[in-house]
Amino acid sequence: MSQSGRTAHSKALPNYHRAVIPRAKIEGYVLDLLHPRGRNKAIVLRSALGFEQLDWEMLRNSIITELPYHEAITGKTDQYCKRYNVIMPITGPNGRTLDVTTAWKIETGEDYPSFVTAKVK
Repeated sequence: MSQSGRTAHSKALPNYHRAVIPRAKIEGYVLDLLHPRGRNKAIVLRSALGFEQLDWEMLRNSIITELPYHEAITGKTDQYCKRYNVIMPITGPNGRTLDVTTAWKIETGEDYPSFVTAKVK
């Protein structure tokens, strides 16, 4: 996969082209100022990059677009899944670009990555 002459990273997230990012994970967790666990991420994403809940599609699309071009760092593996982190630059609605750490999992018996969370590095 190549975009603007870019080449996918040799250690990109496995099956990144099949990555799943549910709307609820972005809109209802990462960008939700009222979510008990996600609110701190939402506060930082809003103040640093200008993302609000209404911008969930923009954030999701930015993550999907950048995903192939950055190394997936393998995290904990257990009987349930294999975990990864991918750090990538994301440009927010305010025009500022910062590194964002995205977390992923590939569940046992599955071959596609599922989005877990994102936070400004």
